Amino acid sequence: MRSVNLTEYDKILLVELVLKYQSVVENKRTDAVSTGGKEEGWRQLTEEFNSASTAGIRRECQQLKNVC
Repeated sequence: MRSVNLTEYDKILLVELVLKYQSVVENKRTDAVSTGGKEEGWRQLTEEFNSASTAGIRRECQQLKNVC
């Protein structure tokens, strides 16, 4: 099922969070340690996004990855 579109505030929030976690989530390495770090980075980013979002809609990690 498709979720509701992001609000302008949520888009700005997502960009700010991706910039905050940029060194982790945009790491090009594919070894086990880097992959685990990326998953943890996206999990933290998702938690921060959901706690700060004003839309009241909980987003999953994969949904946020797809937007980026």
